[in-house]
Amino acid sequence: MKIYDISMEISYEMPVYKGRTEKRPIFKRDSDFKSGSVYETRLDMNLHTGTHVDAPLHIIEGGKNLESIDLDKVITKCRVIDLTYATEKVSKAHLVLKEIQKGDFILLKTQNSTENILEKDFIYLDETGA
Repeated sequence: MKIYDISMEISYEMPVYKGRTEKRPIFKRDSDFKSGSVYETRLDMNLHTGTHVDAPLHIIEGGKNLESIDLDKVITKCRVIDLTYATEKVSKAHLVLKEIQKGDFILLKTQNSTENILEKDFIYLDETGA
């Protein structure tokens, strides 16, 4: 199986949801060769920034957190579904045409995949699509 790295590079300048400053990654140098024997950097970052997996707990009160989800369950073959034509949101109406079967793993490619998500008009998955 070929593995594709689709992760976003982590930097202060990276796009963050609705441009919210508190979601920007902060790097802090803890040690360097002038002050110590090693180079170390600390990262403070909202886990809902950049490339990430949403845990059920993000939306469902009492849902599972990521620590309770086996990574083997999320590293698998998948389909990329092109929804770059969708505006505002992705709903069930967009997805029923894609013949998604129970148990399929999918990635949704939206305008967020190519646009700067600093914009307020972030395309989201609505309740019917979920």
